[in-house]
Amino acid sequence: RENNGNYVVIYRSGSGHITTDRRLLMELQQAIIERLRELGYKTFSPGIMDQMIEKLVGENSIIKWENLFAKYRWCFRTATCSEEVIEALKKKDLKVGETVAQVLENENIALADSPTAVKEWLKEIIAKNNLAGIVFIWDEFTEYFNHNRNVTTLQELAHTTQEVSFYLFLVTHRALQQFT
Repeated sequence: RENNGNYVVIYRSGSGHITTDRRLLMELQQAIIERLRELGYKTFSPGIMDQMIEKLVGENSIIKWENLFAKYRWCFRTATCSEEVIEALKKKDLKVGETVAQVLENENIALADSPTAVKEWLKEIIAKNNLAGIVFIWDEFTEYFNHNRNVTTLQELAHTTQEVSFYLFLVTHRALQQFT
């Protein structure tokens, strides 16, 4: 491709905790953000987790987070107050993030958490950091296939390679025929 920069390699292991498409996108995005920051690169537009923080307590937020927290209190069993949820988001607790995203969805508050939005985010990250590409190696991916019948989001991520230098390598320890 046109960029002559470096490739960034990301390694992740384990996928048994991923039971939704949104969680897959959040996990992928968070791993990329952590690795980019570790290597001194920037993330120009916010990831899904940062979007949630901005929508809930950001400068331009129009959401009454305390009221939403009270309404959906039963969803947040480990938090005693709305501020604890925000702190968990800031610490990149993806389980809490997934719950908050579901609450926002229930209230018809949109996040850019679709495969298309994540693809656009990837394009921006690669282009603005002048990277040759991103190589994402996800070991122990067998459990994902055991838990998830729908692979549309995963396919969309794999197709990103046609548009930008993003390469997703999934390592399983079974033949594909063994998955029902």
